[in-house]
Amino acid sequence: MGRNGMIATALSAVLLLAGSAGALTPAQKCQSGKLKVAGKYDFCRLKAEAKAAQTASTPDFTKCDPKFTDKWGSTETAGNGMCPSNGDAAAIKAFIVQHTDALAAALAGGPRFVDNANGTISDNQSGLQWEKKVKLDGVTDFANLADADNTYKWAGTCSILTSKYCQPTAAAATLCAANTEGGITGCATCGGGEGTCNATDTAWTQAVARNTASFASHSDWRVPKRAELVSIVDYNDLTSSPVTDVAFQGASCGGACTDITNAACSCTRSSIYWSASSLAPSPTSAWLVAFLTGGTGDGGMTLSSSVRLVRGGS
Repeated sequence: MGRNGMIATALSAVLLLAGSAGALTPAQKCQSGKLKVAGKYDFCRLKAEAKAAQTASTPDFTKCDPKFTDKWGSTETAGNGMCPSNGDAAAIKAFIVQHTDALAAALAGGPRFVDNANGTISDNQSGLQWEKKVKLDGVTDFANLADADNTYKWAGTCSILTSKYCQPTAAAATLCAANTEGGITGCATCGGGEGTCNATDTAWTQAVARNTASFASHSDWRVPKRAELVSIVDYNDLTSSPVTDVAFQGASCGGACTDITNAACSCTRSSIYWSASSLAPSPTSAWLVAFLTGGTGDGGMTLSSSVRLVRGGS
């Protein structure tokens, strides 16, 4: 084949590839775009982890998170409703965070979660500090905030204006509004003429109680965001329930497990736990994490579920 023939053949190949690329459906373009955004976010987090390893500091993800949110949103917008999946930014972000955190922890060696012998568990990877639960015996004990059997509503409803979701105290309302993710529905008290809130205790009043008591010498406890709660699921072992690290489910968990200073005395209900992340399309629902399977889902704010508080992080 002569030179002109080879050039013609090469041009034909280029045009064929260009034609194939141009033939991509909107769904394919969106899926491809999302994969690229996910890959860049994954790389950004691991790069931050690498820098933190060099300086023995906490990873700084402030350059990663906003960019992921913006790029994911613009990719879905460009998809004009044709993306294979939509509204999944939080779920994908949580998935990437879980696995990059796990990878960094594995490479660092040593345990990721450490019992502080004061009723708290520290995550050496994320810098978060978690509330510890004990005494899992199937019996609620609301006088003991650490009782693993206790369940609470995310919010109640006003007795007269029953369509309004509420917090029973101003302190709970303030904490909720400052820390919720996705919207502030359910983060207000009932106003004049709206009646009283039918929930005397919520996930947020528990955080207020911990803060008032300066639990473990800290007063910045809050309900965790969904991605934070997902981070303590053990996706490497989904067959042993509850699916979480041994630091959250010790060998001595049970009715006799009441000593929060004992590392072996730590409990997690194989059930659903509230996050602070409300569901944008349905603002009267919030995200839940199931420690029976490791899955996530949503539930109405008046549903009673378990709560594990957290502090630190963003």
